[in-house]
Amino acid sequence: MEKSDTILSVMSCAENTRTKAAPSFTAILMFIMFICVLPVFSAMTIIESDDTAKVIQVEPAGTKWADKWIEGGYQYPMSFVKDKPFMASGGSALSSGWGYTNGPGTGAELRYTFSNQNSVSVGFLIHAQGQVAEIYVDDVLKATVDTEAPSAIDYGGLSGAMREVCAATGLSSGVHTVRIRNTGTHNYTASTNWDNNTTMYGGRGTQLVVDFIRTGDYAFGTVKGTILDGSGTPIRNARITLNSGVGPFIDGSGKTVNYSDGKGYFQISGLAAGTYTLTAKRGNLCNYSGTVVVTAGGTVTNNITYISTVNITRPRLMAPAIVARNTTLVVEVSAPSGTSGWSMTLNNNYKTIPLTVTATYGATKIWNGTRPGWQLTATIPASTPQELWNVTVANSGGSGTEYKSVKVVDTMDKSFYMIHMADTHCDTRFVSNPNNDDKFIAMLEEIDIINPTFLAIAGDYCQSPGITQAYDEQMIPIFVTNGNVPCFISRGNHECPVSQSQVFNDWFWETVIGQLTYSVKAGPVNIFCHDVMQNSSKAWLQSAYAASQADATDKVRILIEHVPSSFNSGWAPTTAPYPSVLLYGHGHSDQYSTASGYPQIETASGQNYRMRQLRFNRDGSGNWTLGSYGYNGGSGSMTTASSPTAVSIKRTFAFANNGTVSSNAASIVNSLAETFENGCARFIMPKGTYAATGGTIVDAYDSDDGLKTIVVVTVNIAKSATTSVTVCPVNGAPVITGALASFTTNKSFTVTLDVDKNFGYWSTNGTSYSQFTTNGTSILIDRTLTLSYYGLDTNAHNSGTNSRTYTFDTTAPTVTGAPANFVTNAAFTVTLDVNENYGWFSTNGSTFYQFTTSATNILIDRTLTLSFYGRDALGNTSTTNMRTYTVDLPPVVSGAPASCTTNKTFTIALAVDDNYGYWSTNGTTFYQFTTAGTTVGISRTTTLRYYGSNAVGVSATNSRTYTFDTTAPSVSGAPASFLTNRVFTVTLAVNENYGYVSLNGGAYARFGTAGTNIVIDKTTALSWYGRDTLGNTSITNAAVYTVTIITVLDGVRYMKDGGSSIILVNLPENTTGAVYSVSGRRVAELTPNDRGLVWDLSSNGRKASPGVYLCKLSTQSEIKVVKVMVQY
Repeated sequence: MEKSDTILSVMSCAENTRTKAAPSFTAILMFIMFICVLPVFSAMTIIESDDTAKVIQVEPAGTKWADKWIEGGYQYPMSFVKDKPFMASGGSALSSGWGYTNGPGTGAELRYTFSNQNSVSVGFLIHAQGQVAEIYVDDVLKATVDTEAPSAIDYGGLSGAMREVCAATGLSSGVHTVRIRNTGTHNYTASTNWDNNTTMYGGRGTQLVVDFIRTGDYAFGTVKGTILDGSGTPIRNARITLNSGVGPFIDGSGKTVNYSDGKGYFQISGLAAGTYTLTAKRGNLCNYSGTVVVTAGGTVTNNITYISTVNITRPRLMAPAIVARNTTLVVEVSAPSGTSGWSMTLNNNYKTIPLTVTATYGATKIWNGTRPGWQLTATIPASTPQELWNVTVANSGGSGTEYKSVKVVDTMDKSFYMIHMADTHCDTRFVSNPNNDDKFIAMLEEIDIINPTFLAIAGDYCQSPGITQAYDEQMIPIFVTNGNVPCFISRGNHECPVSQSQVFNDWFWETVIGQLTYSVKAGPVNIFCHDVMQNSSKAWLQSAYAASQADATDKVRILIEHVPSSFNSGWAPTTAPYPSVLLYGHGHSDQYSTASGYPQIETASGQNYRMRQLRFNRDGSGNWTLGSYGYNGGSGSMTTASSPTAVSIKRTFAFANNGTVSSNAASIVNSLAETFENGCARFIMPKGTYAATGGTIVDAYDSDDGLKTIVVVTVNIAKSATTSVTVCPVNGAPVITGALASFTTNKSFTVTLDVDKNFGYWSTNGTSYSQFTTNGTSILIDRTLTLSYYGLDTNAHNSGTNSRTYTFDTTAPTVTGAPANFVTNAAFTVTLDVNENYGWFSTNGSTFYQFTTSATNILIDRTLTLSFYGRDALGNTSTTNMRTYTVDLPPVVSGAPASCTTNKTFTIALAVDDNYGYWSTNGTTFYQFTTAGTTVGISRTTTLRYYGSNAVGVSATNSRTYTFDTTAPSVSGAPASFLTNRVFTVTLAVNENYGYVSLNGGAYARFGTAGTNIVIDKTTALSWYGRDTLGNTSITNAAVYTVTIITVLDGVRYMKDGGSSIILVNLPENTTGAVYSVSGRRVAELTPNDRGLVWDLSSNGRKASPGVYLCKLSTQSEIKVVKVMVQY
């Protein structure tokens, strides 16, 4: 009997009696990472049914698990694609809330009822916030599973390791129920990462993630184990495969895929009895393969201790080397000191090139001279093709390969161009940018065609928060399988979020790119890649850059980092010699600045198909300059696609490019206004000798199997054009020329085909082929057809068939949107649209205006005739259509000036263009008038209202207010005329508009409502008045201030101030005084005012007695006593 198993993805159930509570999303702006908060449950509902997975949920009244069917599965806690072994697959269910504050939903359960199966297993996601689950089969506790793993793997449920636990085997026939219960408990590992959210979220997050339930009619076997390195440290996130062919996660070769958790532990169940090959791989840290024997219903423990003898640290896939022929390649390897038997090769899918290697061990040989290891050196043979190679290193303990890590060139001492990108935010698991992977793959293909010397990505290549599996399963394979251009990458903030400890992030990135901050010297070019997230790297970078400044052979210095002014260690040089350019990203926009003394350039987001070409020019004297750095001579980047399938640069081969045809051609369509003189087409041909037409062969080499020749051709790709290149055998098949590239037209034309020897053959639309000779042949093209042609010599050398399609288009564009003729009493808008190219419109016979497929809006507010037609790029023109719209609007009343303020009587002449107008002032009865018009006199403050009326309708009532102002401004602040012996100030103010002031009959000076100050220091006649903008003028006022400046106490006089005071006048300024009785008793102090010193004869309600008093007066230069007689 054939074994079978059933895998059921667990899903939550919806009831119409409950409302859905969708997750809410909170943005943590510092690292722009999204965290989903699911409802916290507090009441229990049980839902059961045979043969269906149901959820026993804990939920508050009026809420329900959100059923987010993303790719057929349940969305949690973000939206991922299904069927990945390091995340919840489609249909996953959570049996507790994301309870940061309120804790887990204790007692929540999942239940599944099945029949006539031998075994049942449960798949859990093991992650940083996992809880303890109990598995019951027929209400008997079978297993307790701790789903927690150290958060050094990842944040929460974003990813982790899938673990399958066999719940029961050897079950009897009949009905059984498996029940998974969330105990609400957890055994968290001490950590400073996301599982300890006290400081950020007020407590640890908790959830139990059940990924699937599997049943089978055979006894399930299990393989489990732990993977450690030589020091006993767990190897985290190792990719585990088993050639069982069962399970929810199967790779393309039919192998079961799993991952080790943060403790290095893995477990796979659901296995039939048999012998299996178990592999475990984690970059260059682990590359294990072994055999395990599984018995029916048994459990095999396979613990692995793997000591890597080949861990290549430089160069790397994302930190490659660029090496010229006949120069030295340096490869750094982490391996034990006693390792022997070293060898090294360059290789690709077609060829392996052995290198003669010298191996040296030392305490400071690798990792920017900071770690012990091996340094391998080898000279690149002069015959090495200029390709991007894998490097494979082997020794007595094993071997390791770093893919696409060595670019061989003829020389770097010549002009070149590069491509800069940033912020691609790849990772299909995120719903917010699910197709960024496809976008980037499409752009890599374009870059492969452009063929720059290298590509630089300034951070945020990956959107995910430091998830190693994302790189293993998605990010790294993109580079390995696409393109042949070396790429340098620096880490961005999205690849180093707060969700991870810095130690883990550094470890992870070291496994991906090696050194986090590094430099690559390629002849006169020195490329610095700086990791702004690692603070300790800045000091090394500054030291390395200073060494480059002192190195006269460094002519071009390129600094690449995510952003020079943020995060832990952003840095930009401040002393000369400066970098040729500093390239960065992060802001998702194009920026250019030379404020620091050299170009600092940001390129807009790669997730919007943006990239930038930069040229570095070398003159004949060996001097280098930065040439163009922006699209089409500007400063911005170029947009190279509108979708993954609508790219701006596309390369198409006439035949399958797999070594099966002896002649082939590539057509490169470049829609950009940019020339790429070093473009590339790589032809895979049958083994032979070849020549190229339309390009230059830079390398041609045979594959190791002796069956193919790889021909690498550089092509000058013209801007906004199609460029073709053909590769044919030397002295081989005839070459046919003269066929125009495929295009669309509406006019007949002739194609003249020529063949360079023997015979050519041509056919249209699949008809029989006609032969022609070196005299050529002419073919009339007068309808849509496909022209096919090939060359054939007398030795049966066939060039291969090429084809061109010429499409005839005689259909004019169609303009739509114009309604039929009609009469209306209201203005309206006509929106004209055209289905291709251009439409044209005109009103009342005026000039025609062009519009595109984006449409155009035309306001119809009067009677008019609208004419329109369509015309495409080929000149196909539709008939001119006409529409007449009769617009009969209510009469329009005119003649009323805008509201204003005045002081003069005036007359308004109102007019109406049809029928009648009506007017009223200050709310009185409306008066009718005709097209003869009427006049309205305005002699006071008046509100005028008016409207028009006819049989069609009544227009809106308009209103104007005319305000009369005949009041002149008031000037204040000037005292009446008086005598004084002191300098004083007059402050004039005006309540509106302007005041005018004159001194001693002079010219009047204007002042505003801010006022003016006038110093009176001599006898002065002051005149003033006010005048507003309407000309209202006040009377002119005047005052005379007699100022006598006294310096000695001669001529002192006194005068009465009413009946209660005596004022002593004619005193020097700052005179002080006091009053004494004749007997010398002090009676009172004299107080100063603006005219002199005042003696107040009343004090405390008592008047000074009549008689003679002595006033003692003092100045700075003298004292004088005067007599004062008081009498009433």
